[in-house]
Amino acid sequence: MNLKHQGINSRGRREWLDTDLNQVMEEWQKEHYETCVTELEKMLGRKLSKTELQHILWLSGFDESTIDTFRGLFRDLKEVL
Repeated sequence: MNLKHQGINSRGRREWLDTDLNQVMEEWQKEHYETCVTELEKMLGRKLSKTELQHILWLSGFDESTIDTFRGLFRDLKEVL
């Protein structure tokens, strides 16, 4: 995860570029993305792959309750294993 500020988009929102994935996201999505990536890497004890990061970026575009549901499932799964 290598994030770089891109500026303000046409909707007046800050945009960030993940230079590793060459993907742009708005500030609100960046916050979800960083949190999910950090938590998952800590739980797994390793860095996420590019493919895994792409899926987390996709997931971070959903509403907060959907993201929280998946994060809870990941935490529960970690406890079971």
